[in-house]
Amino acid sequence: MADNTKFIKGDPWIPITKKVSEHKSDKRKKSPVLVAIAYISDHADELLPNLGKGDIVVCDASESSIKGGITSAKILLKWKNAGVRIICYENLHAKVVVIGKTAFVGSANASKSSVDDLHEAALQTDETLVVKGIKEFIHDAAERGTSLSKASLKKLKEIKVVRKG
Repeated sequence: MADNTKFIKGDPWIPITKKVSEHKSDKRKKSPVLVAIAYISDHADELLPNLGKGDIVVCDASESSIKGGITSAKILLKWKNAGVRIICYENLHAKVVVIGKTAFVGSANASKSSVDDLHEAALQTDETLVVKGIKEFIHDAAERGTSLSKASLKKLKEIKVVRKG
């Protein structure tokens, strides 16, 4: 099988969400979903459905990102309760996702505004060396970041959100 790389313009969340759903509904032994996306907003669980045990989410869950409403402690806590490993990596700006043998690299945060308001783009690839490199990037970011416990996420959830604009 030849490696495939596609350019996705418009809404890259359509193929990403579809791929996550298919991956999570496949009952055979599978690899975790790996995510390194700067900002995870209130609707991220719709974009990255059914995340659970073994999956990893690396994002900027700093107090300033929570306070500004660009990262949702509520969603991160929901995922943590489902068994997702949540990592805070302050100043992260990446937007990469690995689902099985497929990787997505793009401009989109996991947010409603990314879907509704912004013009986003991404590459989808199953090129083995590229997917391997993205996995290494996410695992490295997870090691450099701070693992968030349920208690720390509950504390972040108490921060009053003050959205700008």
